[in-house]
Amino acid sequence: MPAWSKAAIALLAGAPAIQGQLTLPAGWDTCDMGPNNECKMNQITKPTLVKPHGATKCAEGGDYGFAVFPGHNKKLAIHFGGGGACWEANGALGPVAVTDQCWKILEGAWQFSVTGVGVLDLVNGPAKGYTTIVLPDCTGDAFIGDATLTAPDGTVLQQRGYRNALAVKAWAMDNFRQHLDAFSIIGYSAGALAAMGWSGD
Repeated sequence: MPAWSKAAIALLAGAPAIQGQLTLPAGWDTCDMGPNNECKMNQITKPTLVKPHGATKCAEGGDYGFAVFPGHNKKLAIHFGGGGACWEANGALGPVAVTDQCWKILEGAWQFSVTGVGVLDLVNGPAKGYTTIVLPDCTGDAFIGDATLTAPDGTVLQQRGYRNALAVKAWAMDNFRQHLDAFSIIGYSAGALAAMGWSGD
């Protein structure tokens, strides 16, 4: 089994245990968007966690944030991270709710999508030189959900992946108004579904 596959399995197996404050790698910055701060691209000079706030959130209600790797101002890559899936359905077997197969907090999703499997290979490989935006998936809905999921044990998850992606789209469109020389939408695992869903928008 490839090393990256083992790493992915280990990360997913440990998802429920990842808690607490998000620790950024050395050399990273943080930008909180608000009425007096739009986190403009010309302010970002190194890898940065951008928190859009507003209607965005992770499944357990915590803040959402996306990563920006600054590069060429006319080359943009958007990468939808993987994060498993959580859902509920009422089918042949009756009501079913699956709430333990996805990231629910930014900390776990960040480690998996931004500093974990494949992302550094992306920004140093096919997307080298591009400005790259990475969306961690902490809602288990492939970035298309806008619903509340309640498990039989009473656990409530806020699936706001659609709102999270919409906020990132708005930020990107505001900061890349000029004609682009190159543009790519990429997705990994559940993020591949998002890449297909958002590529025509």
